[in-house]
Amino acid sequence: MPNTPPVFSVYVTGLVLKRNKELGGTRYYEEVNRRKKDKVYGVVREGEAKGVLKGHVKEGSGSWMNVVFVVLGEGAEARFLKGAEERGMNGLKGHRSVGGIRVSLYNAITEEQVDKLVAYIREFIQQEPGVPPTLPSETL
Repeated sequence: MPNTPPVFSVYVTGLVLKRNKELGGTRYYEEVNRRKKDKVYGVVREGEAKGVLKGHVKEGSGSWMNVVFVVLGEGAEARFLKGAEERGMNGLKGHRSVGGIRVSLYNAITEEQVDKLVAYIREFIQQEPGVPPTLPSETL
């Protein structure tokens, strides 16, 4: 044999696939991920209605794995990120070239973790004064 197979990687992959199958396979993950993204997009829409958040994509066109939005108002994004970090939620800062907030909903993220984030976003929305809505020509 010219090359040694990555035995540990193959073993771990087998364990992950076995667990995924036990949970219900792709159907299970589709249902869970649909609920997770619906919760996050729902709270982003609530924030848009109050003038606190602004989604980057049109409704129905968003990613199931990465929900992106901006927090409106001077210094509001920094307050949002600080509050999230105080609650143990890290890695929400968007890409350096785009900015904003990026919520990753990969399979390893549980619904309980998403519920915790959604509760925090709702709390933040209630505390922020919001900004006046933009003109229709300025929306995505």
